[in-house]
Amino acid sequence: MTAGGRRAYSRAMNKKWLIWLSVILVVVVGGRALVQYMSRSASENAANHRVKAFLGGMKNGGDFQEAFNMWETGAVGAIQRMTQDQYNAEVARLNDWLAERELGQRIGRYEILGATMVAPPEGATGAAVSVSCTVDGKRVTILAVKDRRLEWID
Repeated sequence: MTAGGRRAYSRAMNKKWLIWLSVILVVVVGGRALVQYMSRSASENAANHRVKAFLGGMKNGGDFQEAFNMWETGAVGAIQRMTQDQYNAEVARLNDWLAERELGQRIGRYEILGATMVAPPEGATGAAVSVSCTVDGKRVTILAVKDRRLEWID
């Protein structure tokens, strides 16, 4: 092979190497972005579902136990780990929490407007997601973090 042929071959190999490196970088970076998007979407959907279950349970004729569980931890068994006295105290806290936004113990109608992840998961702590909604005509925003009590966002 001549010197010119070797240089042409070397340039062609360098181009192939750069193309493969570019493809790998695109796949890695794109894959990370996709995983982050899916994680964000899953967290937002879970928070949306939790707040919807809470509000649905708080409606007249709704399942108050489910609403209480969704408010307390988002887990179905939250109520089962309490004594009657603990449960009564927590229900009083829930009623006080609702009163902070001038909402009654039972709500008439609600609408979920959207959910936005405000903090990604960190260690054992789940993602913090704000869920905007209207409850009996009042616009409120609820912070949902897995395994933690729902909170108002001012």
